[in-house]
Amino acid sequence: MLRCVEDGEPFQAYAEKIKCAGAKQAYRYLIGWGAESATYTCFPKKHGWMKSVRLYRGKAWNFSVVPYQQYLSFYFRKPCLSFEKYSRYEILRIFPQAEESSAGEYIVRVASVEDAIRIASYIES
Repeated sequence: MLRCVEDGEPFQAYAEKIKCAGAKQAYRYLIGWGAESATYTCFPKKHGWMKSVRLYRGKAWNFSVVPYQQYLSFYFRKPCLSFEKYSRYEILRIFPQAEESSAGEYIVRVASVEDAIRIASYIES
């Protein structure tokens, strides 16, 4: 479900930053998935130079989507990492290219709608 958005301007502005067609399709897929979700609340947020779309489950900020020109970074954030489903082992098994950030979160580079579908399918499973 979308929250705190009276119009789609922030979502559109974030999409304009993306120059790669595959990454833009992935962004639209993930935002659409988050917007229609009954489980997660989705809204855009700017923090300094970083523009992201946050996905909350209740008050827990579990995931973020950060757009760049050629790809997206999808963050598995600490609140979700306490669940076995999102353990380091499971995330790296399903997304071997995932990188661990200095904050102990996991980042998956998303370059196509297929990548986005894999992430959403994993979260929904």
